Amino acid sequence: MAVLVNAADAAPAPGALTGLDTSAANRRAPISGLYDWSRAGYRGGQNLPGAGEVNPSAACQITAAELASQFNVKPDDGQDDSAGLQSAIDSIKTGCSPSASYTKLSLITLPSGELAVSRELHVDADYLIIRGAGKDATKITYRPDANTLYDALTPDGSDWDEDGMTSGAGKGGWLWPGRGLFRVQSRGVDPSYASDYAAAPANRKDIFEGTINVHWKAGAKVATSARTGDRTIAVQSATKIKAGMFVNVRAANSVKFYEQQQATGTEWPMLNMHMRQQIFTVTSVSGNTVTLDKPLEFDVPVNSTSDGSAPIDGATYDSKVSPLLDPVEGVGFEDFGFTQAMPGLDRNEATDNYGNMAPAAEMHGIVFKWATNSWVRGIKAEMTGSHPIVTEEAKNLQIVNNELDGSWNKGKGGNGYFRGSRVWDS
Repeated sequence: MAVLVNAADAAPAPGALTGLDTSAANRRAPISGLYDWSRAGYRGGQNLPGAGEVNPSAACQITAAELASQFNVKPDDGQDDSAGLQSAIDSIKTGCSPSASYTKLSLITLPSGELAVSRELHVDADYLIIRGAGKDATKITYRPDANTLYDALTPDGSDWDEDGMTSGAGKGGWLWPGRGLFRVQSRGVDPSYASDYAAAPANRKDIFEGTINVHWKAGAKVATSARTGDRTIAVQSATKIKAGMFVNVRAANSVKFYEQQQATGTEWPMLNMHMRQQIFTVTSVSGNTVTLDKPLEFDVPVNSTSDGSAPIDGATYDSKVSPLLDPVEGVGFEDFGFTQAMPGLDRNEATDNYGNMAPAAEMHGIVFKWATNSWVRGIKAEMTGSHPIVTEEAKNLQIVNNELDGSWNKGKGGNGYFRGSRVWDS
């Protein structure tokens, strides 16, 4: 994980590293016996984009002046800029992303001053940079509105209750890792949920967004067990899997897997889920055999009982090869700051508070989900609702030269920092 974060406003000690050179020229060749990190990060270790990778077309560059004149996004006016910023992103998605690339990136330039946002901004426009005038010059203040705040809390009122958020067939857990200021994720809805999505109230619609990618809809069940080191895996039906796609190979838990981890006989129950996962690129598909771009790093049983294990909770759970049918690619955030305003709360009281001061407002800063080849650099995050940056099923991210300082909700010590979960080659 290419990450360097600095405590905001803290003076570095003599000799401290204050910048991280992750360029291709500064990568060491692989060393036998050690994991190969030489291709970690953006585009497998390539340099982050420079001016030469930005689309020169004015139609795909929205300036700060154009944000004001065309989208009514104006700094320091006390007005909500959410709708205007979302419209700017959507205009890039419609007009530029279809013909964009890693060497033809669109650009939205934020103005100096303070912008106000009240709801999650969906950054599902591929090949887009959102850039401010500097981490101390451009500041976004997030004040989550009633449709963004969580309206379901655990019985003791200490945390967001995913199970308590339902709508139709949808569950709040589908939002995991939770809402944020920026969400780099598809808004595509699986067709089977179209009617539920249409009927959902405003504070539940996002439960269904992104379901185009969920494994219980898109995933192909494994037909034959695969072993560590294999590059091919047979599935029952590969109709949704194509060469060039990203797929998440998901190995079912089994009793023997828990035994291997010495995780049996504890107070915690064994679960039917996919603890072993990794995103690969498909190099070819022949019939129902999928070839991956690199070897598997774990065994993949057909299901939770195919290795001779007894069922967990009396059920058999399938391993899957699940395609990312609509990943978001090539999104970068650069050179601005953000915070979450919490009137009535004292920042000083949050310093050593490892609980949740306002659990309904556990909003993250930047969320990457089903996202690849994206980056965050030159960002200053102060007092976010939860994690300033968080991932879930992401690949080839690069998070460098940022300042992350403080959170209102640390969740028993588990929040308020950069959280890299289910993120690979980063």
